[in-house]
Amino acid sequence: MSKKIKLTQDPKPEKVKTTYDERSPITGNFTVMTEQVSNDDLPEDSNLPKQDIYKICMETGYQTYWDSWKEDNTEFIKALESQMPTWLTGYKYVDSYKRVWYPMLAVSYVATLYPFPESDGQLGWAVATISPVQDEKELENNQILKLPLQTPEGVKLAYYKVDAESAQKWQFNEFESAFDTYHSIVGENQNSESDDAR
Repeated sequence: MSKKIKLTQDPKPEKVKTTYDERSPITGNFTVMTEQVSNDDLPEDSNLPKQDIYKICMETGYQTYWDSWKEDNTEFIKALESQMPTWLTGYKYVDSYKRVWYPMLAVSYVATLYPFPESDGQLGWAVATISPVQDEKELENNQILKLPLQTPEGVKLAYYKVDAESAQKWQFNEFESAFDTYHSIVGENQNSESDDAR
């Protein structure tokens, strides 16, 4: 059973952003961005489409892949949800077209953007920096992410700790601010790596 999504809506937004493409099925506001994506790396026997449309509601952080994340694509949805934290699957949203929307979770090698349940059951958004684990003791007292890392021996999984204590937090309908902050941290790191390479 899905959780009820509560959202305080402004019935008449002052200014509609021209970068948005569609109305959100979650809020009814014009806050969804869409992008055509290619699934060329899928195996030949995959029943998923080679082309898809990625959609994200910039007000709530909910996302979907229009042709893949269908409610009747039960085997795929089950596999997808098996990779998510169990509590998060309770926040999925199924729209009137039977497309399944989930809150976004974004991870880079320097930061993570993630939803978290607040005390009232509503979701909030957080952005935290992450860094490589240096000592085994850090595995006991931190939120840990496993990320692929290219090494001379090939790709291996490396452990990264999430600095959750100093995470910046936002309310559910402030996703776009959290998203911008996450991309700002990632961009700053990419810029400093470019400077270091010079």
